[in-house]
Amino acid sequence: MWGKFFHIRCCTHIKFDCQKGLKVLGNALDLIRNNIKYIRGSETRMFKFKQCIDKFDDIEYSCGLSLDVPTRWNSTYLMLKGALKYRHVFGSLPLVDKCYKYSPLEEDWDMAEKICRFLLPFYDMTNLISTTSYIIM
Repeated sequence: MWGKFFHIRCCTHIKFDCQKGLKVLGNALDLIRNNIKYIRGSETRMFKFKQCIDKFDDIEYSCGLSLDVPTRWNSTYLMLKGALKYRHVFGSLPLVDKCYKYSPLEEDWDMAEKICRFLLPFYDMTNLISTTSYIIM
């Protein structure tokens, strides 16, 4: 009788649910991912990206741009979180890099921000469940 009214999803199901939910992002997620791949694709592009960061007083290059791993949805959260920090830098990159042409639009960034807020509790719970607590002696 208990299972009839109360169903707890296991972590595997949560992973699949999050991956399905990420498909809602569609083009925005792919565009942000491809932009990160482009920048990380060469040292010259990364240098130009860092040059753009230097033009912003309120942004410092503390965390790099990371790519997600398709089998780990929480890596998509980390990728989006890192990219969102540099959203304005992506917009100014065409001024420094003439080959860079596909900056995400504001609505892409807004969608990424919303999905990041949505994924945060799942990310926190996954970390809580998957970390081990032990006393170091």
